[in-house]
Amino acid sequence: TWKLDESMRYQQVIDLEETYVLPVPATFETDDEGNMTYVYNADATTAIKEQLMEGRAASIAFCADQSMPGQITEQQYINPDTWAHYTYEPASANHAVTIVGWDDSYSASNFTEGHQPEGNGAWIVQNSWGSSDAEFPNHLDWGIEGSGYFYLSYYDQSISIAEAFDYNTAGVGTRDSYYANQYDYMPSSAAFTETDDAKMSTANIFTAEADQVVTTLTCETTSPNS
Repeated sequence: TWKLDESMRYQQVIDLEETYVLPVPATFETDDEGNMTYVYNADATTAIKEQLMEGRAASIAFCADQSMPGQITEQQYINPDTWAHYTYEPASANHAVTIVGWDDSYSASNFTEGHQPEGNGAWIVQNSWGSSDAEFPNHLDWGIEGSGYFYLSYYDQSISIAEAFDYNTAGVGTRDSYYANQYDYMPSSAAFTETDDAKMSTANIFTAEADQVVTTLTCETTSPNS
């Protein structure tokens, strides 16, 4: 069970200082008849690499071949011999993983024969489905040499919702009862822009149950410098 006791649900030991909403390599163009064509966005790949070089991992969503560890679908997006994953068609994301590195020279031939990407290159990705050296319930011989990691093609057509996070870890272990007032407990899956000639405003309103010192205010915007 993943259930937390009510007293622990609002505990926080580190501060989220900033999030970086990133472009994704998988983009699509739609013609007049509504047909979608995949277009690879190399600039998005560079943007994700830049975050990794700054020491931040990148969270992404994608269409995992396996709905559960050990299951391979008819599409065969993943090559179970090399742990190389490539969604070669438009597909909705069904899983979230973490990009931790990359290999520009990773050969396209490592992906499933008959469904190989247009070029070399792959992300090194950490999954949450367990590894051979993990403890229960995450003990599972999954991924490259049972490590829990796999390769994801730069050209995967399902990569979406790319985001990196920057945390202030200096206060870890120094506060016993620090918590955040917030309504959303996960990153946004989408952001929308509203424009109007008139002045616009918005607010999140919280009622304090006791005296409280506000040390940080965070918000999310749809474009830089907003």
